[in-house]
Amino acid sequence: MNDDVNNPEYHRYHSNTNWQNQVFSQRYTQNAYLKITGGDNIAKYGLSIGYLNSKSPLEETGLNRYNMRFNADLNLSKRLTASANIGYFRSSSDLKNQGINPTTNPIYTSLVKAPFLPIHVIADNGLESPLLAGRDTFGFSNPAAIIQNMTSNNTSYRFVGGVTFNYQLSNSLTLGTTIAITSQKNRENFFIPERGIAPDTLFNGTLARNRSGAQVIKAFNTFNDTRISYYKAFNKRNQLNVKAGVRYNKTNGEQDYGLGFNAATDQLTGVGYGLNTLRQIGGNLGSATWLNMYVNADYNMADKYFITIANALDASSRFGHKIEDAGIEIGGRRFGIFPSAGAAWLISSERFMAAAPAISLAKLRVSYGITGNDDIGNYTARSYYVSQNLLGVAGLVRGGIADERLQWEQVSKLNLGLDLALFNERLQITADIYSNKTSNMIVYEPGPAITGQEYIIKNSGAMKTNGWETAITGLLINQNKLKWQLGFNIAAYQTSVTELPAGSFITSYAGGNTITSIGNAPNVFMDTKQMGFSYLTPRPLQAV
Repeated sequence: MNDDVNNPEYHRYHSNTNWQNQVFSQRYTQNAYLKITGGDNIAKYGLSIGYLNSKSPLEETGLNRYNMRFNADLNLSKRLTASANIGYFRSSSDLKNQGINPTTNPIYTSLVKAPFLPIHVIADNGLESPLLAGRDTFGFSNPAAIIQNMTSNNTSYRFVGGVTFNYQLSNSLTLGTTIAITSQKNRENFFIPERGIAPDTLFNGTLARNRSGAQVIKAFNTFNDTRISYYKAFNKRNQLNVKAGVRYNKTNGEQDYGLGFNAATDQLTGVGYGLNTLRQIGGNLGSATWLNMYVNADYNMADKYFITIANALDASSRFGHKIEDAGIEIGGRRFGIFPSAGAAWLISSERFMAAAPAISLAKLRVSYGITGNDDIGNYTARSYYVSQNLLGVAGLVRGGIADERLQWEQVSKLNLGLDLALFNERLQITADIYSNKTSNMIVYEPGPAITGQEYIIKNSGAMKTNGWETAITGLLINQNKLKWQLGFNIAAYQTSVTELPAGSFITSYAGGNTITSIGNAPNVFMDTKQMGFSYLTPRPLQAV
């Protein structure tokens, strides 16, 4: 420790430091907005402007946000209508580490820091210096130094704009299209000083006394949905609604970042002031294209029987170019096939239910569908290179190995449900039982040592999940001036892995290890001993 704890003056001034008072305080939130609406039968509009200033109970943290949104509905002709939706958002956040890092998390440090240690430097005669105390002998940072001297800021800009046109071709046919763009930019920077904060160890074993970083992320997205809709009513009791269309989405992104370490003093907070040999710079450029062709039909028979059928064809630039055993090929590109079907029976509308007046609603549902997942990164199926700093010289190393057969992860879902409303809807019950099966599961396989890759992403896993869920809601008091609704839900499920390339693999996270193996739940904590007991605890699946 920095001071002699046997000094009586030391104990007289700092016998019981409340570190939580240095970290938390009472704060406030301001929220103001202006809303304007108007229009006539030709055009209607709405404009809203808002401001939020939220101060967090954690010192030196908070959020400032400005937002604007404009909506409009236009009747351009008897057959042509249009609607517009435009929004702009700007937010600025002051942040502090609230994760698992014990050296820069002020909440964690304030809880474990010894209360007899001082906030400021104490002289031998007991006088208190304005300088904050450094880290202690045990390596714990000074929470006050984290709060006052560590800086971290995020500024975000976001623009969204979309316009929709609908043209009535006939009484039954409607042609529509939606065009939308989204532009977003995030700018982040942080600085962790040396004074009062425990150092960190870099990948090469070097001790990082102070640390700085900056990052800019930009994304631009364009979207289009063009469809044709058909609606027909038969005998005023049956309705058919069919919709078919094409969706297109293209995303472009850019990330640039830099990390600096061991600047000469804590007053030099920029990345460029760090040592050249330790500086890390990098980023990526990315683009992805998604194309979807869909058709769905809804049929309502006498408000008693409901049938829904849908099918979608999906193609993504993220997948490999040598997929031969799945989907169909259109124009040299593989499309995944994702059908679904559902049916419902409104039992309470049947005549025989008149003998059960206590049942206000009874509906039986069943559905089956297949969905796909392409959230694997833009270039996972390709070979690429990344930058790396070696002794102050930037170079390129292989970042991934191509898998031209990489495709969509597929989940088939079967669901059976029942909806009940009793006693004039005073009691409502919803119950579902389901079974999900995942095939072509995206797995991060350990990479062969000869490749230099820590892992390789493949469609080499499968798992299944069976479960049920029930929700009950009761309207206990239903008066004009007082209503009291009480509800709860209960659920249970069981997940097990059915296929893995090597039978099992271990994942390290937050200082612990989890194991995924055939026949067990994914990401189970490995056998850990605590207080003489050995236990296994399941965790959510971390794979994509």
